[in-house]
Amino acid sequence: MRDFEVVQKFVTDSLRATSSEGLISYFEGTIAHFGFTNFCCLSLTDFNNPDPNSLDIVELPTEWMDRYLRKEYHKADIIMEKMALTLTPVEWSTLSSPTKKQAQILNEAVDFGLVNGISLPIFVPGICPTTFSISGEEEDIDTNCFPILHMLAMYFHEAILRIRSIKSATSYVDLELTAREKECLHWVAAGKSDSVIADILDISKNTVHFHIENVKRKFNLPTRVQTVVKAIYSGKIMP
Repeated sequence: MRDFEVVQKFVTDSLRATSSEGLISYFEGTIAHFGFTNFCCLSLTDFNNPDPNSLDIVELPTEWMDRYLRKEYHKADIIMEKMALTLTPVEWSTLSSPTKKQAQILNEAVDFGLVNGISLPIFVPGICPTTFSISGEEEDIDTNCFPILHMLAMYFHEAILRIRSIKSATSYVDLELTAREKECLHWVAAGKSDSVIADILDISKNTVHFHIENVKRKFNLPTRVQTVVKAIYSGKIMP
């Protein structure tokens, strides 16, 4: 099955998922296609007094999580630190200048099969900020799949919020998109670049960029990936 078909299948599965367990199973099967075995979806909240609507989904080796919590590694975890300071995904292989403690945590994680991966922040108005990590045992991985993993994580996040009835304070019921905005967003969802979309719609690249940025502003979301996913889940465009 081609990558695009795998993504399309997960979109369909996530939309019809009715339980956390079912959604997790769908997601694990999907990331396995790209060579990954583990993931976690964690809200950035007070560990000792978590928000009632926070997410705490951890599909990692039990032994590693026991060690991580017992030693309170979250206080020095470089990935958690980076996620609080960025809007863009972070590839683990690019992490540099960790402290001695941070290097120790990364090295120990390798011993439990968490060799390489990607972490990304998810910011949705009215929802606890979330860190989503996807990892595997392979050191040499095809980084070309990272944008796809980013998209999959966003679909998972939207689906789990729906399943757990966690609602944002922001409503998109009255939000309206123009026909051109929907067209541009549709092709972004299909993985097309601004240049390709411009050729398809016979408009300039700058015009495509303008429409996408305008939709991001309407949804009040920081990335086009989040915007596409939110547009699909709110029924503004079809997957």
